[in-house]
Amino acid sequence: MTAAGYGRVLMISSLSAVSGNFGQANYSAAKGAVTTLAQSLALEGFRDGVLCNAIATGGLTRMTEGMGTHDALLPEHTALGVAMLCHESCTETAGLFRVEGGRIFKLRWQATEGREFVPPAADDPPEATAQVMEEISSQWAEIVDFNDGGAWFPQAERQARWLSPKL
Repeated sequence: MTAAGYGRVLMISSLSAVSGNFGQANYSAAKGAVTTLAQSLALEGFRDGVLCNAIATGGLTRMTEGMGTHDALLPEHTALGVAMLCHESCTETAGLFRVEGGRIFKLRWQATEGREFVPPAADDPPEATAQVMEEISSQWAEIVDFNDGGAWFPQAERQARWLSPKL
């Protein structure tokens, strides 16, 4: 693909990669690795015309047999979203998409504004560590608040550096 200057790669992940799933820690971790592999491949391939995305979907498999039959999980309800992400007109790359039940949407990571703190020096007394921990604890509500206007998207910032027009 790199030599041809064109390519589309679509990796199959799962919503378990994003939100986890009870009793499936190993599966969630593996699908999380697939998701970040797709993002890394997108960064590496972009300048050579190779675009890579991942989809987080569900399916009728041995793992889901006990859940009954769900029409939304049938392949025909996912296929057109997959086809679009592989089509030559698709310019999206490094994305994670939920494709299921005749619906497609993009997922993204978001970070709060957070708060800064100064770690104690190695030669500071133990009380300094306790003081910094107390400082962090007292700001915890602000650290986890997505509604304070300072939320940002770390993935978008990183991609902006790498996914610039070809030189």
